[in-house]
Amino acid sequence: MLIRKVLLVEDSVPMQIMIRDTFWHLCGRDVVVLVADTPVEAELIFNGHNSDLDLILLDSRLKRGTTTFELAKKISPVFDRPIIAISTDEDYRRQMLKYGCTDECAKYDLLAYLREIIGN
Repeated sequence: MLIRKVLLVEDSVPMQIMIRDTFWHLCGRDVVVLVADTPVEAELIFNGHNSDLDLILLDSRLKRGTTTFELAKKISPVFDRPIIAISTDEDYRRQMLKYGCTDECAKYDLLAYLREIIGN
């Protein structure tokens, strides 16, 4: 799978940096990682870039008690590429599949998962 642009919905800055660096390591520094730390910000980014996004990574549970369940439910009918639920909590990842995510992955397995789908 060729990855050029990713939407990452993650509220932890260290995790944002690690995931961005993982994409750069696997795909080169030409990969654009658009980051949102709230569902509202993510929806705005999605609405402006959905036609050229290759992949969406959604942390299921964000700070301040918010989740990305409703965001997944909104974007999955109009986005025909992978939407991956990433979380350390397996129950949240499983719930995200019910809301429209196409797959799920524990954050600590993300490097191996991305290698598999990217083909590296």
